[in-house]
Amino acid sequence: LCITTDSSTTTTHTFSPLLRQCIDRRSISGIKSIQAHVLKSGFPIQLSGSKLVDASLKCGEVNYARQLFDGMPERHIVTWNSLIAYYIRHRRCKEAVEMYRLMITNNVLPDEYTLSSVFK
Repeated sequence: LCITTDSSTTTTHTFSPLLRQCIDRRSISGIKSIQAHVLKSGFPIQLSGSKLVDASLKCGEVNYARQLFDGMPERHIVTWNSLIAYYIRHRRCKEAVEMYRLMITNNVLPDEYTLSSVFK
């Protein structure tokens, strides 16, 4: 995976096709390279954090996804939903409930996607 070092031409949209390649190849090392580039280039992590978490989950790397999530200063509802849905899909109910409670504790209100995942 080759990532340009010219951050002046790099946008958050640049990472989408690269993340797709990483997902297709199940390359967590590629995802980590993208994360390093995001941090190095000064992009706010909340802009790309959801995509990095989602890509990590699609590669089956839930621990890395959770590490990324925990390091995000601000978390979008999409990111919460991705983790909750992953836990439920993989029958990790305790973690799904813990994530849901943490979401509520952080004053993030569930949306229709959260509720549809929880009540499956």
